[in-house]
Amino acid sequence: NRQAYGWSGKYRDLVIAIGLFLVLDLGVLGFTVYTSRQIESDTAQLNAGGDLRMYSQQLTKALLTLQGETAAGLPNQTSMAQIAESHEAFRAALLRLKQAAASGHWAGGLGEQGGADAETRELLHKVEAYWEPMDEVVAPLRATPDPSAEHVEIAATKFVARNLRLMYLADDLSQHLETTAISRASLLRRIQFTAIVLALLNFVFIVLKFVRRLRESDRAAEAARQEVAQILDTVHEGLFLVTRDGHIGGQHSASLDALFGRPLRPGESFRELLRTLVSPEELETARQYIDLLFNDKIKASLMEQLNHLKEVEVTSPQRHSMYLDFEFEQVREAGKVSALLVTVFDISDRVRLSRALAG
Repeated sequence: NRQAYGWSGKYRDLVIAIGLFLVLDLGVLGFTVYTSRQIESDTAQLNAGGDLRMYSQQLTKALLTLQGETAAGLPNQTSMAQIAESHEAFRAALLRLKQAAASGHWAGGLGEQGGADAETRELLHKVEAYWEPMDEVVAPLRATPDPSAEHVEIAATKFVARNLRLMYLADDLSQHLETTAISRASLLRRIQFTAIVLALLNFVFIVLKFVRRLRESDRAAEAARQEVAQILDTVHEGLFLVTRDGHIGGQHSASLDALFGRPLRPGESFRELLRTLVSPEELETARQYIDLLFNDKIKASLMEQLNHLKEVEVTSPQRHSMYLDFEFEQVREAGKVSALLVTVFDISDRVRLSRALAG
C-alpha cells in the first residue's frame, strides 16, 4: 500500500495531466461530431428557406400557365403536375423548418433552449400565416384533374397578388437563417480551436514533465551507479551476485580480479569458476550447498556449517598460494530467493599464522 501510495504521489501530477489530455481529446472529438451535425442541420434549413422562394415562384408561374390553358381550352396535364409538385415541395420545406424550430436543431445560438430564437419564430410564423390563404385556394384545384375556370382565376389572382410579398418574407427568413448559421459556425470554430489549443498545451506540459522526470531519474540512477561503483572499487573483499541460473551478475568489486588471479566476466558460470578452484568432490558438495541456499524455505544462517568453501587455496604462476573464504547471503524479493550475495575474503595471513603457530 505504501508503494502504491508513493507511486501515485510521485506521478500524480503526470497522471492528472494525461487524464486531462484524454478528456480534452475526447471533448474535441465529440465537439467535432456535434459541429458536423449542426452544420448539416443548418445547411438543410438554409436549403429549405431557399426552397420556399423557388417553389412559390414556380407555383405562381404554373397557375398562370394553367389560367391561359383553361381559357384557351388546351390540355392542362403538365400545368397540373407542376402545380402539384410545387405545392407539395413548398409544404414539405415549410414543414421541415417548423420541425427544426420545434425540435431545437436550429441555426441559432449555441445552447439555446426551446428551439429557434424569437426573431426566427416570428419570421417563420409570418411566412406560414401569409401562405395559408394561398394554400387554401390551391388545394381545391388539386382535388380535380380539370378545375373550373373560376377556381383557376381565383387561385391565379391571389398568387399574383401575394407571391411577391411571400417571396420577400421567405427571403428575410433565409437571410436570417444564414446570418445565425454563420454566427454559430464562427462560435463553434472558436470553441473548437480553444479546445485544441488547450489540448496541445497540455500535451506540451506532459512532454516537458515526462522529460524532466526522466532527467531526474537518470541523474538519480547515475548517482546511485557512481556510489555503487565507488563502493565496489574501494572494498577489499570480493563482492558479486549469483543468480538462480548459476551465473555471476554484472556488477562486482574490483578486488575480485586480484583474488582470483584473472578478470571475472559478468554472466560467467559460477560453477565453472569453482571448478578451477576446488576438487571435483568439493565442487559437488558446493553445488548441493548452493542449491539448498536457493530454497525459499531455508535460511542461510542455519546452513553455515554446511559451507565447505572455506580456506580455498588459489594458486597462479605469478604468485604464491592464497587462501579464500566464501560466504553466502540470500537476496529475497517478495519472500523468494532471487540471488545469492557472495563475499570472498582473503584469509591467507590468518591461515599462514595459524599453521606457523601449530608448527
